Amino acid sequence: MGRIYIRKVGTHSRGQWSEENLCEAVARIKAGDIRIREAARYYNIPESTLRRRKSSGNVKKLSLGPQASLGAENERRLVSHIKRLASLGFGPTQRTVRQLAFNFAERLNVNHRFNKVKAEAGYDWFQSFMERNPDISLRQSQGLSVARAHGLCREEVDEYFALLEEITITHSLFDKPGNIFNVDESGIQLINKPGKVLAAKGSKDVFSLTSGEKGETITVVACVNAEGRFLPPTIIVKGVYKKREFSDGLPPGSEVYMNSKKAYMNSELFLKWFREMFCSKKPPGTNLLILDGHASHCNSVELLELADENNVVLLCLPSHTTHALQPLDRSFFGPLKKYYNRETQAAMKSKGKEGLTKSRVGHLLGTAWKKAASVENIVSGFKACGIYPFNPNAIPDYMFSISDAAQTVELPKTNLPDSLPTTSTQLTSDNVAPAQPGPSSLPCVSCPLSKCDKALSNHSTPTKILNDISPLPQMVKPKQIRRKQSAVELTARKNVEKKKKKATRQKMKNETVDQKRKKSVNRKSIPKPRDNVPTYSDESSEVDDPVSDDTNRCAECWENYFVTQKNVDWIKCCKCGNWLHETCSVYKNLCNDCGRASARKTNLKKQK
Repeated sequence: MGRIYIRKVGTHSRGQWSEENLCEAVARIKAGDIRIREAARYYNIPESTLRRRKSSGNVKKLSLGPQASLGAENERRLVSHIKRLASLGFGPTQRTVRQLAFNFAERLNVNHRFNKVKAEAGYDWFQSFMERNPDISLRQSQGLSVARAHGLCREEVDEYFALLEEITITHSLFDKPGNIFNVDESGIQLINKPGKVLAAKGSKDVFSLTSGEKGETITVVACVNAEGRFLPPTIIVKGVYKKREFSDGLPPGSEVYMNSKKAYMNSELFLKWFREMFCSKKPPGTNLLILDGHASHCNSVELLELADENNVVLLCLPSHTTHALQPLDRSFFGPLKKYYNRETQAAMKSKGKEGLTKSRVGHLLGTAWKKAASVENIVSGFKACGIYPFNPNAIPDYMFSISDAAQTVELPKTNLPDSLPTTSTQLTSDNVAPAQPGPSSLPCVSCPLSKCDKALSNHSTPTKILNDISPLPQMVKPKQIRRKQSAVELTARKNVEKKKKKATRQKMKNETVDQKRKKSVNRKSIPKPRDNVPTYSDESSEVDDPVSDDTNRCAECWENYFVTQKNVDWIKCCKCGNWLHETCSVYKNLCNDCGRASARKTNLKKQK
């Protein structure tokens, strides 16, 4: 027997009328224009149905057969509660909803067929619940850090759009999309990531081969304007020496930068990119370059001065808002990595591990770049971020739901009354359509009213019971971070002067630290007094300069004691009495000559 009964057409005539005809018939009967029997014949609605709906006032058409276990109105409350949890970043899973439905039914004292041993509703109920409420669906969630969730607040976004509008008006960029650029970096891995595959049904483990446990990181620098024009990409590879194979397969004009420590962007490389890639390819006139607040973008005074010389305005985005305000993050890097993963998977299948090396990264990235770097992608990204065309209201409200909830510690209030209705009072809640008056507006439509006496006696509405079972999280706004940065024009005179002062203070601090370190090193490098060091006086005429005396030199490296540069202690050979650096000999308390002689004697004794 199937889980869902499909009604056969023509077997019976029950419920063949429409809800519109019912509303019109009840309205005409109440107005006295027509009698009940005449309306039943005219609208083809049973007379008993018209009498019952006229007395109750409920003109909503319900499905035939048994109703939902929780009741239509309580299911609407449950749906509203699920939406609130999802808007706060705590969307419930399928199992959580089933457990919540069981506890809700138990607290309401309604008749249900849920599993009392597992304390959860069945899978069939969940499927029917999803079909009865098509406004919710099972979705794959994405991780969002707490910093990003609270950083994207309306105050920061309003300040950013106000500054963006001021810059575009000052430099007349409203009708120049070719002069508005966005630059950002993203990392890719030299490894194939397995995805969903087909295998035999019932397989316990399905494996996909990868080139290694962890791939090497390569940084991709992308820059694009609001017209959809991409500058040639730049990749950053870890290493010292650049090979010609790294750039094979990349789009024409691309560059490869080497970083000896990590394949990440730093101030020197970004300054180099700005001078060689951006300034040489930007259109004439004033240009706006939007970037994030990474240290490599903001802390270089030389970069800010170079931008001012080339008539480039640098606009820094607020911290933790790039996932909503940066066009490259919204519409480009996602498709780029998707196509890149396809290329790595194909390379692993055709060439094995040899297809995922540094020398092949240009071919893999170049193919993915050609597919992802489309005009439609980036134009839609600028539009979604409200940059071009300029639209301060482009960011949807659901992105501010968590930060808005953190503005207050109190739980969100609903519009539901504190007491249960007894007549035709309509029950409404947030984001829920108002219920029609009548029996369906009671909290438990599928159970006798006598079973709700406990809920009535406790003066607890279904909404309060639901919040008690699954309380909404109290989103408290975190403490202000010292490094939190708002939107700022980096090339503004005040900001440049501020960066210069900061760089000067840092330089003075570094010089002070270096001086202290040198004094400490010199103090440690002075050896302890020696017994055989002669004393020199002004009256002595034989030795005028202690530095030129050979008795004060190391017996091995011949470095003078008074001008030594090594930060090590001096030792005295126990046999010959010569002084030497501690690191100049491989023997303990002996010079190399005396140590080798002692070792030879020891070996001869062992041989005898």
